[in-house]
Amino acid sequence: MLPRVMAHPLLHLALLERLAREPAVLPEPLARALVDDVEYGRFGVVLADLPGFAAPLQELRAPLGLRPRPRPLFAQLFHAPRPMAVLLKMAELVARGSLVKRSAGLALLSGHLAHAAFDRALDPLSQAIAERHARPGEDHRLLQRRVEWTQAIFYLRERFGREPLGDPELVHWMRVTKRHGLPWAGVGGGIYEIVRLSLFEVYDRSPTKSEVDAWVRGFYAASRLLASPMGRRLASPKALERDRPIVYLGPGVDFPRELERAFALAQSYLARLHQLLERGDFGSRARGRFLSEVPDGQLAA
Repeated sequence: MLPRVMAHPLLHLALLERLAREPAVLPEPLARALVDDVEYGRFGVVLADLPGFAAPLQELRAPLGLRPRPRPLFAQLFHAPRPMAVLLKMAELVARGSLVKRSAGLALLSGHLAHAAFDRALDPLSQAIAERHARPGEDHRLLQRRVEWTQAIFYLRERFGREPLGDPELVHWMRVTKRHGLPWAGVGGGIYEIVRLSLFEVYDRSPTKSEVDAWVRGFYAASRLLASPMGRRLASPKALERDRPIVYLGPGVDFPRELERAFALAQSYLARLHQLLERGDFGSRARGRFLSEVPDGQLAA
């Protein structure tokens, strides 16, 4: 069996935006946070993949036809083996309210937990596609990244109603900090502390502030590239149309249907998160109840 395939960060952002546009499907505090502090929601939904953007071209190697490098350590740890333990610690820190304003914390948590739901719902189909179409001797990781990239581009076409790559609007749409322009200062200190303390409690290791800031700057650099005329050249229209029935909608493949499953699973996960935060109990029994409905273990990586 091939290694697992994860949904592309662009797809995570698009699905999170849909959650923010449909507030009636979420508990009111989380819905309001995703509107008022959507940038922190975006940071949360791409956080597990951000370490790969320390070198901005790393996450763009597949559309460039280049073999992807091994995923950085913290990208692996966000996805396995205990991603929900990290999330629970983040939730506890947000509930205390000493590091960030509650709205910002709720948006961060909502995005990060939604990422888990998206990966878990979308992984089986992407895994099956990669297994079905891998040729002898083909680099499986490169094929997997191309699958997720192509799926994301098709969905963004539907979201924008036009070709998304090369559109300057992408820079704003991918912004994960409150400030516009190059995020020289990186992420805020409170958000960083939530990330650092949560990872350290679960894995006894954590990134430095300068490392996280480099992830954020790299993600911004990638957004600038995708929004530039060069970005448009990363998706050949002929190749996309050839691949559409294979990876998006065709015989035995219904990716839009899987997107609906991902959206529904995110709603379910976020409802459980809201219950946890409302009770304010992070003891072992409360954690156990949460994990019985939002299980720990590998997402996709």
